[in-house]
Amino acid sequence: MSAPLSTRFERLLRWYPRAWREENGDYLLAVLLEDAVEHGKTKPTLADAWSIRVHGLAARATPRATLGVAVAALIVSLIPMATIFVSALMEPTWLRLGIAGVQEFSGLLLLFLTVMMFGRRHGGKLTAPAAVSALALWVLHAAAAACARLSWSIGWEEADDNLLPGATSTWFGDSTSFWLAVAGALGVASLSVVFRGLLRRNGSGFEAWILAGIISSGCLVALFITSMMPSIMPLAAGTMLVLSVIDVSKETAGARRSQLAARTVRPVQRRPAQRRARFVILLILGVLTALAGAFCAALAIGGSSWSLAFRDSTHAMNVGLALGCLVVIPLAAVGTWMLAHRFGTRWLVGGAFLVAALLLEAGSQLAGAGHPAQEPLWMLAALCIGAAPTIPLIAMIPASKPVSAILAVGGSLVLALTVGLGVPGLPFIAPLASVTVACWAAVHVIVDACRSRADARTPSAGAGLQLAESP
Repeated sequence: MSAPLSTRFERLLRWYPRAWREENGDYLLAVLLEDAVEHGKTKPTLADAWSIRVHGLAARATPRATLGVAVAALIVSLIPMATIFVSALMEPTWLRLGIAGVQEFSGLLLLFLTVMMFGRRHGGKLTAPAAVSALALWVLHAAAAACARLSWSIGWEEADDNLLPGATSTWFGDSTSFWLAVAGALGVASLSVVFRGLLRRNGSGFEAWILAGIISSGCLVALFITSMMPSIMPLAAGTMLVLSVIDVSKETAGARRSQLAARTVRPVQRRPAQRRARFVILLILGVLTALAGAFCAALAIGGSSWSLAFRDSTHAMNVGLALGCLVVIPLAAVGTWMLAHRFGTRWLVGGAFLVAALLLEAGSQLAGAGHPAQEPLWMLAALCIGAAPTIPLIAMIPASKPVSAILAVGGSLVLALTVGLGVPGLPFIAPLASVTVACWAAVHVIVDACRSRADARTPSAGAGLQLAESP
């Protein structure tokens, strides 16, 4: 046994996480050195180095590492949507295409890496060599998908230029189908390695590979859609982010449960009269908001035909939508107050963002079409809509403050760019939501009244004892 051999093995073991090396590193090093002495090795073989590196990388797939990769995938997937609102990045063309290509490659790679790390941790059947091999093939797939997207974009540019006399197209602009075929083949090959590792059948290896190839071929359409429609990637990355957050929260759930168990639980004193009053207020506001919201929706749709106060149908639409946002604010405020009373003051923050979104959208509609402030107010309202449910929900997850901040920002952006952009349609949905809230409050009022009447009719045990003892 030579000193360089021990040093080389120690250097290879650095592929494992430090915490793992402190616990198991000495034992594994002794096993490797003993095996080297038995076989007369003077240095680690290629197979030894490959095995140590692969298993070391797999050991680094901790929940926090998966969470970090998921956050990076979400940020990268939001780059195309961010460039839409930054006109400076749309020109020159080479910069826009470069951003698109880098985003396509890194987004697909990070998303697949997140799925692999999460799946290997929870699946347990995929070996480390299979996972790394699939990742290597997926790198090639992501590169081919990026080329396909660039080819498609350049082809559109050249198609517009071909309308001019003397313009010609390039091979790369016409090779979208070729790059799509290459990306599909590499993607199917990568997924085949994954499914082959998961399908540990007793039959022959050839049959398992055939079955894995058939299953992977069924994912070909999804691969093409993911490659050519990057708007799907934020939703997929957001889903993996949520799963990663849940995985991280399980690590600290034991300590949090111990802290909660150590606290003294105070009995909650119910006050039926105050509870009934809150639901009565919510019922009245729900009915009034439903009626006012229906009127505002009708005003937005056909106000110009039955009122001379509007210049045209666009003006009537703007006024109706603005009023529809304003009439929902009292109901939103009361609902937020009840949620905060029941689930904690963190919901006051979400309610503040919701009210701010309604005010901003009302201002955007009152500004009118073509006004320079309409689109910025609309975008701010969308961001507030995304933050309204995200921040209170993230506060319920047992995570550190930096992780919670990253999750809050990422979740708010995902909701803002998917759901929040539809905030102008909120006045049309508000009447239906108000009717639902009013019915829910009415049920609670009726149930509370029935319980109070039943309690009043039933004599208490103390009262019966006093009657029995009285002469």
